[in-house]
Amino acid sequence: HESLGAQELFPPIFIALIRAGEESGKMDVFLERFAASLESRIDFRRRLVRALVYPAFAALLAGAIFLLVLTKAAPLLLQPILDAGVAVPAGALRMMRAGAFILANWPGLLLEALAAAAVFWALVQSGSGRKARALAGHWLPGARFASEEARFYQFAATLELLLGAGLRPRQVMELLLECFQDDPVTTRVLSRGALLLSQGKGFSESLAACLPPADRSRIAVAETAGRLVEALGKLALRHRDSHLHRLHPVRTRLLLA
Repeated sequence: HESLGAQELFPPIFIALIRAGEESGKMDVFLERFAASLESRIDFRRRLVRALVYPAFAALLAGAIFLLVLTKAAPLLLQPILDAGVAVPAGALRMMRAGAFILANWPGLLLEALAAAAVFWALVQSGSGRKARALAGHWLPGARFASEEARFYQFAATLELLLGAGLRPRQVMELLLECFQDDPVTTRVLSRGALLLSQGKGFSESLAACLPPADRSRIAVAETAGRLVEALGKLALRHRDSHLHRLHPVRTRLLLA
């Protein structure tokens, strides 16, 4: 674990599992659990991509048709009317001027659009951008509807992986804080949970605020029965399916927009 950790190529959870495997002699078991977790996340990401491909294609197609109408169809339809001396609405004239401007300056406009997209992407992927996305997922109604179940899935799946590997509670909390460091709200809740856990509280009570109310009673019962890992795995799958189900109305709204 020290050799792999020094390379800074692997996530903290992987290094922690390698270390726990070295100490317990269950390296193969922990690696299999990590591989299963990765496969589940990859499958989840593939489903997200498949769900969003059609809206993205429809948006690109609509934009291409709009540009075609603006630069080609509008001048062909309106220029004969102007030549005949017939009055044309001001909006139509603005469309013609916009189309002519785009045709005359399209290389520069394209470069500016690509530069703006690159800057926007860099901002979104920066630390501040990731924190802003996380806060939007907590506070903005539309973003919360689209990302809330995915956040619950990620939390339950991560906790299930760490507890299933037999890591100590302190290690689990440290890794959770590191995994969710880009989410200020979850980080604050986890910090309070770490304090409660250090006071002898159970996981179900310490981390209750990280999951919806409907899950808290299930987690409490499962922890009492000694089946917390199994319950977290089932909750993670349920939240994953719920998130994918929520994508259908989101996709429909995007298409209607």
